[in-house]
Amino acid sequence: MRHLDYTTLFRTAAEQHVDLRHTATEMHFGRLILTGWPLTKLDIDELLTSQKQKIRLPILLLESYDARYTNGSGADNVRKVPTGAIIVLDKVGVADYDVRDEVLDRCERIGEEVLGYAIEQYRKQNNKLDTGTISSEKVGPIGPDKLWGVRFDFQLPELANKPLAYQAAKFLP
Repeated sequence: MRHLDYTTLFRTAAEQHVDLRHTATEMHFGRLILTGWPLTKLDIDELLTSQKQKIRLPILLLESYDARYTNGSGADNVRKVPTGAIIVLDKVGVADYDVRDEVLDRCERIGEEVLGYAIEQYRKQNNKLDTGTISSEKVGPIGPDKLWGVRFDFQLPELANKPLAYQAAKFLP
């Protein structure tokens, strides 16, 4: 899976989910590029640009993935293991802890349903999203609107023998 495939998978989930219904005019999906590399910064331009005009809540935010490569049973079984994350956020609106908990419950449910969609789509490609790699945590309050939600981490392992194979035609003699 390449980054565009990853983005398309979760954007499509946001477009098709009944509580999100992401469109170009009703934005319920955004991307975040996060990195620990010191020469880069948090890239939230898409979110900030859209927030001024068309962002709608709840929103599904997709974090860029980091990948590692493993060869668990030898060099002929190389796997790429991307670790990604989604965040589902919504606005509480009032200083009421029960309302906040309802928002957290709704965000958790939406996140689980989106991951269920991803698991099914990934299975159709003969891959397996290991549910044992999924974890979640509550987040908030975020920003001046005091958004609350749930962040999910997960892994999307796949075979990487072909991408990592030496291809002589790709190099000058």
